[in-house]
Amino acid sequence: MKRLLIVAIALTMVACGGSETEEESTDTNIESTESTEESDESTEEALVHENTPDIAPGSAGMFEIGAKVPGLPEDLSSRVGTAPAGDEGGEIRTVVVYNHFEDMIDLHMEDNPDAHVEDLHIVEMMIHSDYYKTDDGIGVGTTIEHFAEVYPDYNLWYTYISDRYILETEVLIGIQFLLDFHDCKITPKGDSDMETLELSDFKEGAKIQAIRVY
Repeated sequence: MKRLLIVAIALTMVACGGSETEEESTDTNIESTESTEESDESTEEALVHENTPDIAPGSAGMFEIGAKVPGLPEDLSSRVGTAPAGDEGGEIRTVVVYNHFEDMIDLHMEDNPDAHVEDLHIVEMMIHSDYYKTDDGIGVGTTIEHFAEVYPDYNLWYTYISDRYILETEVLIGIQFLLDFHDCKITPKGDSDMETLELSDFKEGAKIQAIRVY
């Protein structure tokens, strides 16, 4: 009888010990899974940052001034539209490129109403999304203060011709960073086609609203 009791107690202890081992093993697996998920997220963020298309003179990502619209990857779509032709009046055809969330860039095409839009060349681009950035990380949503830090040679001005508030740098020829007129604290005189302004003329933290590549 004593032997049977001892054997029963021993079996119970072994069974309890096995259960604790399984629980510890399960907890370890959970921690390992969480660690893997965090690693995957970090890798994904790094890849997104690394693959962010660059804004450079004459180009934005896969699009180039003077070239036709290339074939788009699966995550991008396009539609044909129109935009005002500027001081000349009338309208020009555009190709609006967008993803699932936003319109990213308007491609202004050359003026040839008799040609199919896919045969036209890009003459100007208007970027509306932070999907595109310069090599220095400047894009839509960047503050004017940060722009000035990155490009100390900046030039800030207003033109009544197109009624635009513009940031520029000689580092990026043919690119204009456009600001919201609501952020300007003064009323420009409007007596010059290129009226120089100061950072202090704008609200603190004013951000780039769009980027023109021409």
